[in-house]
Amino acid sequence: MSKDTFKLSKSVEISNNVKDYFTDFKFEKSFKPFKNVPLDLHWSDARILIEQVRKKAKAGDDLFHHQKQFAKSTVESLKKVPVWLKNGNFVIPMTMFDIYNTLGQFIKKETMEDELFNSQEISFIGPNGPFKEMPLINCINEQTLNIYIHWLVMVNKLPQRAFRLNTEGQVAADFIDTDKTDTNHLNVQQLTDTGILFSSNNDFLLERVENVNELKVYFNTTKMFDAIKNSSVNSSKEIYFSNDKLHYFRIQREKVVTKQKYNSHKSGEFFMFCRYCDMFESEVPELMKKFTKETKKIILDSVA
Repeated sequence: MSKDTFKLSKSVEISNNVKDYFTDFKFEKSFKPFKNVPLDLHWSDARILIEQVRKKAKAGDDLFHHQKQFAKSTVESLKKVPVWLKNGNFVIPMTMFDIYNTLGQFIKKETMEDELFNSQEISFIGPNGPFKEMPLINCINEQTLNIYIHWLVMVNKLPQRAFRLNTEGQVAADFIDTDKTDTNHLNVQQLTDTGILFSSNNDFLLERVENVNELKVYFNTTKMFDAIKNSSVNSSKEIYFSNDKLHYFRIQREKVVTKQKYNSHKSGEFFMFCRYCDMFESEVPELMKKFTKETKKIILDSVA
């Protein structure tokens, strides 16, 4: 689809879905801006929605107040679960809240890595043990972690995300260096107002990514825009896939931001973020920036 002719044609659908979302608001619930397209938005993924949730909770809206109290009680309950760490001849009393807080510091500032990922002698029974040797990160429950992180966003203890749409799909990418080129599949994780986040569960691929000169990512925007305009159901795995390899962007390796997921020691998952401003030989950046800008504006008008 030409960048000159692209128009977001589903403003009424987005607006109605936003209003329905706030009518039946739940702290961990996300919503689909478009019915048949694999895009999901959680309130913590858009600054305009974060501000709206805070405003309604502060104003005493029963629904939002109740959901805020639910999240607060979940976080507070972590303080009631004792944990003991054995360090030589000393035993350090802690709570599960301390462990989640340590992970929060790691996410925010990338500190406390040794404390989280190195093996510790841990007891959940009492200061006299028995102790089990394991990393603190293994104590984390992903569902509880999501509530904890979203709570930090709610109380302004984590940076606000400007705008990001969670999604799913696959693309092919050429990993290019001086000796060879090989092709791998990547998952499309998020579409943001500044770039695209990819992921992979192949931890061996991370080393390959970090040692290539350039990536050529075959990313098709036409299928997504057509699905939005025509309300057609599209396979999530195929919606960004460029079967003919005519749709792509190129990016230098040093411009790609890579990061392992907090539990990558188990899942092998890592992330790759490609900024629009670093993509070249492609119409993808201009189209996606226009798409996210227009979508944000519709959402803002819907909650104003």
